[in-house]
Amino acid sequence: IAIGKLVLESDDNTSKLIDFEVKRSFEWLQGDPNELRRHASMLILNALILNAPTLMYGYISQIFNLIWVAVHDNKIVIREAAAEVLKSSLQVMLQRDSPLHMSWYSRVWEEAIKGLSSNSLESVHGSFLTLHELIAYSGKFINSKYAELCTIYLNYKDHREHLIRKAIIQTIPTLSEYDPDTFVTMYLDRFATYLIAQLRRDREKYYAFSAIGYMAKSIESKINPYIPDIIANIKENLLSKNKSKQQADPQVFECISLLSISVGRTLSTYANELLDLMIGMGLSAPLVQALTDLSTNISSVLPIVQSRLLDMISVVLSGQNYIPSGSPLKNPIPESSVKDLIKLELYNSDLVVLSLDTLGKFNFFGHSLSEFIYECVIYYLEDHRLNVRRSAALTCCKLLSEDPICHQTSAHAIRVINDVLFKLLMAGVADSDSTIRHTVISNLDSNFDLHLAQTTNFKTLSLGMNDEYFPVREATIEVISRFAHTNPASALPFLRKELIKALTELEYSNESRVKQENSKMIGLIITSSPTL
Repeated sequence: IAIGKLVLESDDNTSKLIDFEVKRSFEWLQGDPNELRRHASMLILNALILNAPTLMYGYISQIFNLIWVAVHDNKIVIREAAAEVLKSSLQVMLQRDSPLHMSWYSRVWEEAIKGLSSNSLESVHGSFLTLHELIAYSGKFINSKYAELCTIYLNYKDHREHLIRKAIIQTIPTLSEYDPDTFVTMYLDRFATYLIAQLRRDREKYYAFSAIGYMAKSIESKINPYIPDIIANIKENLLSKNKSKQQADPQVFECISLLSISVGRTLSTYANELLDLMIGMGLSAPLVQALTDLSTNISSVLPIVQSRLLDMISVVLSGQNYIPSGSPLKNPIPESSVKDLIKLELYNSDLVVLSLDTLGKFNFFGHSLSEFIYECVIYYLEDHRLNVRRSAALTCCKLLSEDPICHQTSAHAIRVINDVLFKLLMAGVADSDSTIRHTVISNLDSNFDLHLAQTTNFKTLSLGMNDEYFPVREATIEVISRFAHTNPASALPFLRKELIKALTELEYSNESRVKQENSKMIGLIITSSPTL
């Protein structure tokens, strides 16, 4: 990573550094008995290619001549690092045209095929890693070899070694994506049957679930005949995990996500029974993504997904199930219960952050969440965990801004908005972390202007101009400039004062940073309020 950052700037010294590092990596690669150096050589070459592709393009021919020692290395971590170098090199070639490329692709192909004829597990595994990258990043080169490749993968699919089976499973979606029509016509049944069979094998099922999802994404409705068997395996996996109180495998949720994207209409038949099993696994990032994709592609399940997800989030944040606003069963969530929950930290910060983020990002259209923000979420602005406060701030700003309550004038609506805004503004000017202060102020969009322009809120907001962190002062002036028309009596004098202050500091300060910040501030004030 450090070397990658060093070579981002292109100058003579950068060229010399790259030449030195490449030569040293080649030396380490050629027979150095120290495996750490061989591994380091791959990591260095990959970092250089990713961060200085133009300068590294000239070394690709040499890389293709020397990398095979690492591709067939005894250590799997070195073989995988070598595959990453091949991937990065092939990606650089795809972005350029050269008559040399066909000979380079041929060299990679020949080395991969030669490795398959070896009796060494390491050579065979390295060859399959190489073929995976060649299929994905060699353009049309594979066209004439596609049938041969598919035959190779079919011949090796039942190999006795787990590593080989894993490499084959992970490449099947790449084969289907390369030429979907030929794949469906000639090979789909054999590969799909094979992948479904792997779902019952403990070591292979994780990769197989993921591979089925990505294969379905490339062939779309052609996967339909295999959906019943796939769903049966998904249900069996979730049920067994549920019974044993284990966390679900992320690949299962990934498979559901990809199937919903590929064949949402077909999957709708199974959606309701899948939902019960999925939600029974508890809140997790893969589950949220799967529910997002399901509800996006199968609109009929959105209401039930919303309801069940709000329950899960509410249990984490308030300790009780979610009750919609206006429900006859609705009672205010006691402030003390939320504060006790925060104080006791019954849930780890990752789960709390996930709950807050999901609340702010998921499609809860049709649900007014302002009451839940008012009664529960705002108290997480006082949590001692920085990542929790940041997520709470973003979620409060986003949901309140999008809620119709922002534009309502009833006493209840004004009380809710003012109370939430007060806590947001206090976080924006008084939180101990500068990034959270900036997060709050920069997310107070124009929907809040009518309320921010009120005298009390305006005074609190204006304290942001005293912040030591310039982005906070910058965000504050942008917000205040917005409502110069709605509250000119307060905003215009304030902006004139800040303009004079910035001009004075620009004239008399000797620090370049201060001059730069004040120049930017002057530009902001004049651009946003030309009538000054």
